[in-house]
Amino acid sequence: MTGRGLLIAVAVAALLGVAPGAAAQPASADVWRSLYAHFVAILNTGSSPIKSGTSVLVMIPRGVVLDPYIDENDAADAALVSALLDRVPKAQWLFEDNGTTVSAVYASILRFGEPAVPPASVNPESLAAARRLLYVDGDPAKGNSDAYSRYLTLKQDYETAQALAATQPDSQALRNRTQTARQRLETLGKQNQIEAALTRVDNANRRTAFDVARAKFAAAVAAGQTPTTGTTPTASSWRDEGGWTQLSFDLTADPASVRALTAAPASPAVWRRMGPSAALPPMPARVAISFDLKRVRSARPWIDSPLLLTRWQWSEQTPTERRVPVSRTTETGALTGVLPCVPTQALLVRNVRIRGTWTRPELRTVWQLARSATELGFGPFSLTGRYAAQTASDSRSYAARPDNTGLYSPEMQIIGFICDPLPTQPVN
Repeated sequence: MTGRGLLIAVAVAALLGVAPGAAAQPASADVWRSLYAHFVAILNTGSSPIKSGTSVLVMIPRGVVLDPYIDENDAADAALVSALLDRVPKAQWLFEDNGTTVSAVYASILRFGEPAVPPASVNPESLAAARRLLYVDGDPAKGNSDAYSRYLTLKQDYETAQALAATQPDSQALRNRTQTARQRLETLGKQNQIEAALTRVDNANRRTAFDVARAKFAAAVAAGQTPTTGTTPTASSWRDEGGWTQLSFDLTADPASVRALTAAPASPAVWRRMGPSAALPPMPARVAISFDLKRVRSARPWIDSPLLLTRWQWSEQTPTERRVPVSRTTETGALTGVLPCVPTQALLVRNVRIRGTWTRPELRTVWQLARSATELGFGPFSLTGRYAAQTASDSRSYAARPDNTGLYSPEMQIIGFICDPLPTQPVN
């Protein structure tokens, strides 16, 4: 791999964690968790532990600084943006790569994941009969049939009787009520016929949903290439003034935020430095952070969202017949699988200012590091380094500037994602 391809790979690798050799500091976990708690409050998202049904913030250990003139009409720039947004994170608050991409898992689902549907279950005549049993004139838009409505009512009666039997002291009256409700569901509710019709219609709908999703995905894939993930607004518009919000907060070790993230992965160093071996400055008693923030939404026109979010009854299946859960909750409540959550928004920041109550000698050390280090960062913010998007011959770099009692970096960078956890797959 050479040229742009290598640079794209390096940029994506930046998502995987801090570089080897980065210096660590005491209490880095507390500071990272406090940072995370501030961003959760600003963005009004869910936090750790990550659960299905709630959008969550996943922070990147080191911000990916982008060429300010990135343009999605340039093939290499489009590939860079797509590669960054296509990675699958583990379901935790600090980004750790799950070893695959959204597009790869989705392609496997479409190729291998469709449940086996017996041919008889999608026979046109039997399907039409099933729909007539369930719906007025066989049309779901006209409402449920009398038979289906009666089944639903009797099923609710039976479930209510079961719930009472499970919570009340055992008695003959409760047993009789449950038995009677079950018999009424089986006979008056035509349970076997109705549920067979529901299975037949559901199988047909699932087959149709897969056909539609496969056609959409095939249209987005040209000559076997990975489908592109873009953003709204497009990358060339990220630097525009619209959509940016000025934010600031004072960073302190917040015990409440620390307790909320006790199950967090090991945190990287708060200060991150590569290059000269000069000592890192201590953490001051107070750090004031300010920046501009913009959210950009991931655009994946090749994904069928209703199918992805509502029909989670299959596994990714490889050609070797090894079945892997796409999204599952473990016995401890952790979300796992090959695609536990999907990045739906990227968080951009610029004009980052980091000011602390350092002494003058400590402040001079901070400024010197910004000028001499090959890479310098504070928390998720990258302050000195090389741009992620550039040509092989382009050695342009950026460096934070001295700013009163700290550092200032105008560079635009991605520091995290808002992710949507997927519905968990039932375990058969």
